[in-house]
Amino acid sequence: MTAEDQTRQSYKQLDAVLTTLRNNSEKGFNKNRSPDDVIRTTPERAQAIAKIKEALDWLTKDLKALVKPSPGEAPNPNNYCTSSCSSGSSQSLKL
Repeated sequence: MTAEDQTRQSYKQLDAVLTTLRNNSEKGFNKNRSPDDVIRTTPERAQAIAKIKEALDWLTKDLKALVKPSPGEAPNPNNYCTSSCSSGSSQSLKL
């Protein structure tokens, strides 16, 4: 497994954890949660979500560095993450 593959796999796993935390933290309708599920909205949980988002941002930067073209080689825009990588919502790389 290459370093790029490892980074992409780590990104996917962290994104899944972030999605789970968000689904169990946000009040209101959520199709992935039944009405009687426990909803946790503590400052500690909000901090955990923020840190996971930060980790995803760092993995995105790492992936961009891994797929940087060699000198003289034209960059391939398909190797980089989508424009949603820098957004605050659940992020996804072009996998």
